[in-house]
Amino acid sequence: MLRATAATRRSTQASWLARSQRPPAVALSAHMLRRAAGVAAAGGAAAAAYGYAWAKREMGDDALQRILKFDKVALPAILEYKWEEAKCEKLPKVLPALFPPVSDEEERARFEALHRKWAKPIFDIYMELGGFYYKSGQKVASNMSGIAPKLWQEAFQPFLNDIPPREFGEVVKVIEGELGRPITDVFATFDEKPIGCASIGQAHRATLRTTGERVVVKVQNPDAERTFRGDVFALRVLIDAFMPQLSVAFDEIQRQFATEFDYRGECKNAMEVRANLQRAGFGNVIVPRVHESLCSKKLMVMEEIFPSIPLHTALDEQAEKMARQRGISKEAFIASEKARIESETNALAKQGKLVRQLTSNTYDKYIAAQRAKRGLLRAWKRAYNWTLGLLLPRYKLDDEEVLLP
Repeated sequence: MLRATAATRRSTQASWLARSQRPPAVALSAHMLRRAAGVAAAGGAAAAAYGYAWAKREMGDDALQRILKFDKVALPAILEYKWEEAKCEKLPKVLPALFPPVSDEEERARFEALHRKWAKPIFDIYMELGGFYYKSGQKVASNMSGIAPKLWQEAFQPFLNDIPPREFGEVVKVIEGELGRPITDVFATFDEKPIGCASIGQAHRATLRTTGERVVVKVQNPDAERTFRGDVFALRVLIDAFMPQLSVAFDEIQRQFATEFDYRGECKNAMEVRANLQRAGFGNVIVPRVHESLCSKKLMVMEEIFPSIPLHTALDEQAEKMARQRGISKEAFIASEKARIESETNALAKQGKLVRQLTSNTYDKYIAAQRAKRGLLRAWKRAYNWTLGLLLPRYKLDDEEVLLP
């Protein structure tokens, strides 16, 4: 019994000693928090590194810088527009005491002020970044859909004719890389000043060394395709978040633009259209003859049609001519034509000869449903990539995905 008592005493002393050496609960909690914070920081750093590597691999070295530079201008503009829209339309309905109703005239005046404020900053950042922003700027300038404000349409006109050219040395490098020989072996003359610049390339006058024929050489910008994915990503995120009603139009622009990086397709289409028109007897429609042997992914050579007038210039001149015949301004003529077409379309719709026109509320519901569907699909893809995708082939996420695997 004495041995049992001694053993019990030693066990009690050991237990007391262990408790006395255990760190206090507060100190232990702080230690665990520090470890958790360290793990979280390491995980965040790893995720950031992975995201940066993904963006660099998929969208180019300067993709994140371009995205941040664009968002720095675009986000404040969009937020101010959305806030003004809420003050004019939504908040007066739910908080009339704080936000009294706004008349249509006052609402137009407020948005005109915003158009004046943001037209130049948005124009400047589009012009600075180039690439897909050039294409977007051209859509605003032409305003075929009638969505862009008139002030923006006028401010963005330089995107149609005055896009800054690339350095001539870069142009020569692309040409010689595509031809596999010096530029002087193919062209007797080559104008350094381009006759036109577009979103992904520019065109120069030249003469062929072998025949002396006057030709136009279309050269793709060397970094056009590289910057495309990042530019689309930046614009897609903003459109999905703030302007979902434009998502369908943006999808079409994106698909069309993505096919323009291989001039061989354009070369083939030009030859096919030219042959079809000639067989059909349309001699008054001219499609430039393409020199197929000199065409490649980033280079296209075709006969020069001289003199030539840009399509938008010809349409503008035609509108002015018809407006003068009616004794009205060009703007009034265009507005009357739009009203006439809309009236005729509505009349046909009432007769059941057109697809039923959707109300804005129905369209908003459709967009919301599509966004929800796409969100669920993205979530499923991410879950798969983080589980089975670690062993099996992974899903390739769309351009509009956030920086996650």
